[in-house]
Amino acid sequence: MGPKKLMRTDSDRRLWIVYYVYILSSIPVFSWYDRTVLLALLNPSTNTAGNLVFSAEGSEIYPFTIASAALGAVLMTILVWRRAGGLFGLLVGVLVARATIGSMMELYELTFVSFGYFFHGWRTLEEHFLPNLDWALLKIGYISALAPWVKRENVRILTVLTAITLLLFFIWSATGYKLPASGDIAGYVLNAATRSLFSVIPAMGLMDRRIFSLCTKR
Repeated sequence: MGPKKLMRTDSDRRLWIVYYVYILSSIPVFSWYDRTVLLALLNPSTNTAGNLVFSAEGSEIYPFTIASAALGAVLMTILVWRRAGGLFGLLVGVLVARATIGSMMELYELTFVSFGYFFHGWRTLEEHFLPNLDWALLKIGYISALAPWVKRENVRILTVLTAITLLLFFIWSATGYKLPASGDIAGYVLNAATRSLFSVIPAMGLMDRRIFSLCTKR
């Protein structure tokens, strides 16, 4: 059910107006991500391990990061648009997807450096994240943009996928927590898997379970 169908009372309208203002506020918050990705796509290269990377503003972005983020964004945009309807619904879908992907990227970085801190003594958490924790939490909080669209029956699959992602982090940590730049295949695969899951998991919360049942019947 989309926003137009839900706006049956003045209270509903006010809530949705607040929600629209909230997702609009994500535009400047995540502008750095937009700029960095666009610049990086124009600057492909290879790192010391021979892996393809896209570089911009001191960041190296791997193809799987861009591909999974794009896939997650497209899925969320379509799923929100299908429920909201019309051009307005499409714009809402784009804003929701962008805010959600941005927040999940920030959450991934926090999770990544936290595992490095607790299991391998990395100082990145203390030196870069904790001094700006309020800003990081603000960005992570935009995952709430997805709240009006999440289907209750999908909570279980979200829980399972989250547990799988954390398990992969533990496996990665137990096997040395090596980065793709080291040339370690396991490190590359586990980095790609965890990154991809972080980008796609939110979309799973919007899926209609009947899609999966139809696939099973076939």
